[in-house]
Parts: sequence; structure tokens; C-alpha cells
Amino acid sequence: MADEPALDGSRVRRLRLFEDGKWIELLATTCGPAGVMLQQTFSAVDAQGHSVTGHLTQTDIRIGPLPESLRAAGRRGYQAELAQQDSWFHGA
Repeated sequence: MADEPALDGSRVRRLRLFEDGKWIELLATTCGPAGVMLQQTFSAVDAQGHSVTGHLTQTDIRIGPLPESLRAAGRRGYQAELAQQDSWFHGA
């Protein structure tokens, strides 16, 4: 794993594999100065055995406590999920 700091405080973390005399990059993650992932590029193998590259980018990131409205919505969703699981387990 390589960890490359940038002048702006962000970091790029790379996961590489050494194979057949060369380095193959499996994953590159860019984190901002606060340590939050901003972007990621990764390699994977699909169901047919082909190598594919994926990209993930996060924008509009806010750091701090969640607003009460979002916390309440999360609690309601979690409680609904638990009720659904309970009905599955008890055959309702």
C-alpha cells in the first residue's frame, strides 16, 4: 500500500500487486484533508472473468453532525427494517 500526500493536505492511497515483474494498480483512493474519501478507482473481475475498472466519486460532502431530521428518518427506517425482519422470522 502506497500513501502519497499532496501539497493541499489530501492523500492518494494506492493498493498495488507485483506480478510478472510489474506493478498492477488494483485500487486508488483520493482522500481530502479531513480524511474523507473523495474519489476511488478500482479493478475487479466480472462474472464472465473479464477485468473491469470502476470509478466512484463523492461530491457535496459535509462534515459535522447530521441534522435531526436526517437522524430521525434514519431511526424510522431502521425500526421499519427491524419490524420487517421480525415478521420474516415469525412467519407473519
